[in-house]
Order: sequence, then C-alpha cells, then structure tokens
Amino acid sequence: MTKQSSALPFETKTGFTAVPNAVLMHYSFFPKFNGNVLRVYTFLLKNHNADYGYAFPTQDQSAQALGITEKTFSSSVKVLVECGLVVTRKNKPFNNLVYCFEAPIDDAEEFFAKYPQAADVKRKKDETWAKITPVREAAKAEFNFEW
Repeated sequence: MTKQSSALPFETKTGFTAVPNAVLMHYSFFPKFNGNVLRVYTFLLKNHNADYGYAFPTQDQSAQALGITEKTFSSSVKVLVECGLVVTRKNKPFNNLVYCFEAPIDDAEEFFAKYPQAADVKRKKDETWAKITPVREAAKAEFNFEW
C-alpha cells in the first residue's frame, strides 16, 4: 500500500526527502554548488537521524549510494560547509564524520549580503538572461500566427 502525500503530485512507495526552497533558489548560486552538491545535501538530509541530531553515513556508503567518487562526495561536503548548510564533526569512537544541518537563509537579500560571491554569480547569470530573453521573445513573436 502506498502513502499519498500532499507534498507530491503522485504516490511513492519509497518516500521522499524535502529540500528547502531557499537551497534551490539562493544556494544554487554559491560558487561550486552544482548538481552533485545538491545530491549530497539531499542524501545527507535523507539520512538525518532525529534521535541523534545528525546524519552519519560513511563516505564510502554515501559515494556508493550516489554513484559518485569519494573525492566528489568530500568536495561536495566541503561546499556545503562553506555555504553554511552543513557542519561536520569528528565522531572519535567510530572514526567517522557526522553531518549536522544548519537552517538555510530564506531571505534572498540576507543570503546574498552574507555571500557576495554568490551575488556575483547571480548577477552574471541575470545579465546573461537579460540578453537572451529579448531574443527569445522576438523569435516567439515571429511564430505567433492566428489559426
């Protein structure tokens, strides 16, 4: 039996992991924040243990589950730490890292003020779209015929 979720427009047998909208809308402009970083963030969220207050999959488990290299996993974690979404701590008894989450900054102005390097990336992308949009709109207008 599948559980109907109001968060998804379909049923799922394996569940889902929620990603805050701010991560998609603001943090994606953080330098080096790419698809692998988002996948690692989502995987760590999926593995968060509320009883302990952190996620603790090993690097090997994480990389294998995601189909990426350990280097890609660790560099993705580094980006998550740099942009303040994750804090890592050494778990000495087990000689592994644990991953604690920080709430993302929801307010765009606050985020881009804290991370000016992300603001620069966004500004450049906005400039590119400002050039592309009129060209695309003109092309669309050419194909607007009345039937």
